[in-house]
Amino acid sequence: MQLMKFIYTTRLAWVLVAVTAILLLAMVAPAGVAEAATSKGEACKALGASSDCGGSGGGASVEKAVKAALNILSILVGVIAVIMIIVGGFRYITSGGDANATKGARDTVLYALVGLVIVAIAQAIVKFVLANV
Repeated sequence: MQLMKFIYTTRLAWVLVAVTAILLLAMVAPAGVAEAATSKGEACKALGASSDCGGSGGGASVEKAVKAALNILSILVGVIAVIMIIVGGFRYITSGGDANATKGARDTVLYALVGLVIVAIAQAIVKFVLANV
């Protein structure tokens, strides 16, 4: 039983690490694009296209796509974290006073809350970067 609890909490930790890594990549990618090409004309020339790349407004659609992906990912992580908080609370209630079960339940709730805080901070950072790029 202890092995199953360990595997369960380890999986949760890895899911939160993976989500954090994806959000960090979402933060870094727009900054890398901004460093690589300072203007749309330079980016188009680098791709071998004319200076307008066949139209205007391409940057706005990329920004909208990044924002939409970020919002969907944040909602998904938020729902998962809330579910994990509920699971942790249920485990805490049903622990029956067992010290190990109580500790595992508290850790589940703690990890879910830490994941929520990380997602909120990452979302704020990404929005800041997108607003300033």
